[in-house]
Amino acid sequence: MKFDKYGRIARIYPALICLLPILLFFNFSNNEVIIELTSKLGVKIVSNISLVAVLTYLFAMICRGISKEMEREFFKNELEFPTTNYLLGSDSTFSTEYKHKIIEKAEKEFGMRFPSDEEQTNNEPQARKQIAEIVGQIRNKVRDGNLLLQHNIEYGFVRNLIGGSFLSVLLSLLLLAYYILQQANIGLIIVSGILALFYFSLILLRTILLKRYSELYAKRLYMEFLN
Repeated sequence: MKFDKYGRIARIYPALICLLPILLFFNFSNNEVIIELTSKLGVKIVSNISLVAVLTYLFAMICRGISKEMEREFFKNELEFPTTNYLLGSDSTFSTEYKHKIIEKAEKEFGMRFPSDEEQTNNEPQARKQIAEIVGQIRNKVRDGNLLLQHNIEYGFVRNLIGGSFLSVLLSLLLLAYYILQQANIGLIIVSGILALFYFSLILLRTILLKRYSELYAKRLYMEFLN
């Protein structure tokens, strides 16, 4: 995993947030088995940097794996990503003139023919594939733009956090049930409930969040491409 700006913010930070139920369990559990286990291993989850690093790396991979599958399903393998939708003749997000500028520059720079409005109407799935391929070239060309990178980081952070929430909400609910059965400190029960609610809210709002941040990224991509 790369530890550049994107790697830290879009992958590591979501993993740490999704690790909270596990960290809470191991650091505030009064269960004798858990205490004895951690004692024999000679570790404390939070204080042991190596173990935290391994757990964070593992959760980062899990979060990204789940989020990429979610993204493929949501955007149909990028065929319905805003970067593709915005260039369709039937889409009204951009003006006709603005779209023509993007298309003309893309065809000139990459030597790839853009599907006509008639082709889009007659065979939209194929037209979307062609547009997605052209968008891939545009993305490679302007990927180092500072503002585009920032939007990419924001989208990646939200996507990976939502992906990890599918696992973390289950862990939080298990933790909540465990603390209730153990008649643990009320503070631990409340925190567990808040974590479960937080992750569940992200899952419920995933459509709005993914749509919002992907649209911001798409608009910035074409702005930097034309500039």
